[in-house]
Amino acid sequence: MRVTHEDTGPISVVNDTDQPIRIAGYVIPPRGKHDIPRAFVPTIRAHPSLHIEGEQPAAVAAPPERKALGAFVRPELGVEVEQGVSVLIPHLDRAGMLQRACASALASSFTELEVIVVDDGSEPGVLASLADIASAYRKAGIPFTSVYSTTNYGIGSARAMAGRVARYDLFVLLDSDDELASDALMTFSETYRTTMADVIYGHCWGVDDDTGKREWMDPAEWTPGKLKKFGCFIQGPRAISRVAWRLVSGCAEDFRRAEDLDLLIRIEEAGGLFVKADKAVGTIHKHAGSVQRADKQNLGRDALRARGVVNP
Repeated sequence: MRVTHEDTGPISVVNDTDQPIRIAGYVIPPRGKHDIPRAFVPTIRAHPSLHIEGEQPAAVAAPPERKALGAFVRPELGVEVEQGVSVLIPHLDRAGMLQRACASALASSFTELEVIVVDDGSEPGVLASLADIASAYRKAGIPFTSVYSTTNYGIGSARAMAGRVARYDLFVLLDSDDELASDALMTFSETYRTTMADVIYGHCWGVDDDTGKREWMDPAEWTPGKLKKFGCFIQGPRAISRVAWRLVSGCAEDFRRAEDLDLLIRIEEAGGLFVKADKAVGTIHKHAGSVQRADKQNLGRDALRARGVVNP
């Protein structure tokens, strides 16, 4: 029986895949079904992996599957890369916060990882804290790399440098004042292995370090072109495939802020695939010196505005 718009009551939507699918605020379980309002009939019929119970899944007219960039360029890379996660952390004069960020990665249950900290011209006294962090990583048997710069070139340059020395096929971008969830690296890795996405992001907690206020941050589902239209709704730790990073030449080294949005938009414009993980991936800390409270006037955001980004 074909369900029509004239029928009353909700519709039962069936998920044909082994992954949960979020649509219109509802989560359709893997190989399961969920009732949603009838107003979403056109959306369901256009979706390549969902169908209405009682209808045959559409064999034609579904939009083409969006493949990850690796599906197109991986055979030409010619370099065998180890499977694992490289956590890239740029740092400047935030010793206590850096220790917290590195401790969150060290506490992960995931073992195929390395942590790379690029210090972008910190005061000499701050660098001593890196020795303590490195010692803790050595005891745990986890590779830890520190890269020092005597000049402050900016966060774009620091991220780019970290990417050049990373060894694994998945990069996790972590700000020095944020934290990873205990199973974030496992979530990123498993999502990447099953979807081969170019960018993976997820839910986060937002914490105001001055007031102690906590808020749950649930980013929107990504659709092609959304980043350029709405700005950086993807916040907190996020994972980027090595393939996508190399294809767009990594972070722009002249961006002192908004370097992550610039990177994500270039991946989006290259046809990259973005996937939202179904678990929390970290905690974003807001404080007096954080980007969330800083003046928006800077070269990075001005450059993005010039390229048509609506809300950098």
